[in-house]
Amino acid sequence: MMATMRQGKWQGYGQFSLDHSPTYEIETNNRQVAGDRFHQVNRQNTQPRDFSGMLGISYQLSSHQVIGIDGKGMLRWTTERTQGQLYQMGSGIPLQVYLQRTNHAQAQSEALHAYYVWTLDTLGSSLSLDGDYYRTGSHQEDQFSNLYKQNSVPDFQFDSQQDQSRTSAIYAFKVDWIKKMAFATLESGFKTSSVANRSTVNQDSLLGADQQSTPGYANAFTYRERIQAIYLSIHKPFRHLNFKTGLRYEYTLGFDYTRQLVHRHYQYLFPSASLTAQCRVHQLTFSYRKSIMRPLYTNLNPFAYYLDSYNVVAGNPALNPALAQIGEFNYVFKNTRLLTVNYIYLKDATLDVLTYDPHQQVNQSRPQSVGQLQTWYIATGQALELAKGWSLSTDLAVLYNRVDQPTHLGQWSWTALLNSDWQFKKGWSAWLLAKYASPSLYELSRIFSVSTVSMGLKKGIAKGKGFVAVEGNDLFYSDRSKTIYHYEDIRQKTVRKWQSRTVRISLNYTFGRSKVVLTNQRNSNPEEIDRLKH
Repeated sequence: MMATMRQGKWQGYGQFSLDHSPTYEIETNNRQVAGDRFHQVNRQNTQPRDFSGMLGISYQLSSHQVIGIDGKGMLRWTTERTQGQLYQMGSGIPLQVYLQRTNHAQAQSEALHAYYVWTLDTLGSSLSLDGDYYRTGSHQEDQFSNLYKQNSVPDFQFDSQQDQSRTSAIYAFKVDWIKKMAFATLESGFKTSSVANRSTVNQDSLLGADQQSTPGYANAFTYRERIQAIYLSIHKPFRHLNFKTGLRYEYTLGFDYTRQLVHRHYQYLFPSASLTAQCRVHQLTFSYRKSIMRPLYTNLNPFAYYLDSYNVVAGNPALNPALAQIGEFNYVFKNTRLLTVNYIYLKDATLDVLTYDPHQQVNQSRPQSVGQLQTWYIATGQALELAKGWSLSTDLAVLYNRVDQPTHLGQWSWTALLNSDWQFKKGWSAWLLAKYASPSLYELSRIFSVSTVSMGLKKGIAKGKGFVAVEGNDLFYSDRSKTIYHYEDIRQKTVRKWQSRTVRISLNYTFGRSKVVLTNQRNSNPEEIDRLKH
């Protein structure tokens, strides 16, 4: 549900939503490592309940000045129940384990964004200030029950539990100045942010009655990070050319409270440039930029989190930021993109590396800054009007992914998308969407091909104020994930299947005016939010 309002110098909006979308998933793993073979099948049922809301209001101080504030909030309760079977074969006596896991989780987040915008002249020059506060937290409890069966050995049941808590707080403030002149446009700005991320994990006898936490920091970790950035850019239009270049400087300080696990600082310059040439209906754009990809905050945690008694996800406080060099070319004909060529070179990329502990018989996934990746992306697409009321859009892309480190692998792949839309009489409309992706390479895994087909039907009601729609997703039940991981002495094949074939019926009705345009709405999303993972 969403509502908007304009009254004099005031503007506002509100949006609230409730969601309950149960899911069911089957995952099959076949792993070969250290002379042993593991076959594991998990069936997971998830029951989520979500409530989220957004509120925003702005006030026009004068014809040139606006202030505003936005707030967001979310609550989520989730229950997951997993039942699985694991078979271990190889060097020892074959072992069969029945696995059960019950997970109860709760998560919440709140965000506050305040802004001030001052239009300096009639050309569009402006000065803006943005302040952001974002806080998120989660807590989850796991209960495990394992039943071991082995030839000539009595059955043995082992129960355990685990709980985990995470909290993150982000404070960000930035100033942006834009000066538009007849011959050029200048932009400059400053940003500062502070992040505190705290995680705790408590485990009870996952590997035996004598299980002990690693002394000092194994089950509690607090990471703090501060970033300062400043940028300057200039945009110069010529007769048939548009040229823009800029430079951004960033300084990052990251540490934990002990200064023993993480205590590093780094600074980089990030140049960027673009050139656009316009010749009648033809437009060519060349661009280059250097960027940084910092690790997820939860990936920096030094301890392990158990998915079950045989599979562990661990963090790595020694992760480095990844640096990317990005070049792109675009060709547009009559406002339609006909060709895109993109190249990305990524150094110190974070890759999930699998290892195996033969003593504890635990498979561990741990991120490591060992990747040196290259990607070529070539795409074309068109939007066609085949007949009155019938439109068709296509998109075809060819990719080349290469891993130079820690392996030497490369593979070509391609994707295709077809979207058809029909407009009929009396408010009826329909659409059809088909996708295909060929086998490809992603980091240290090879991905099998996948395809899906969806379609929908919609009928307008109440003189255009609402509609009734029905849509079916993945009609042939072909959407799934199938990968093969092979690095060092571990080879793992994973197949995931979920409730992708669904039917959804929706009813929409608009009360009052069909649309209220908010001219003062301003969006802000600090990049630090994208690094949160709960």
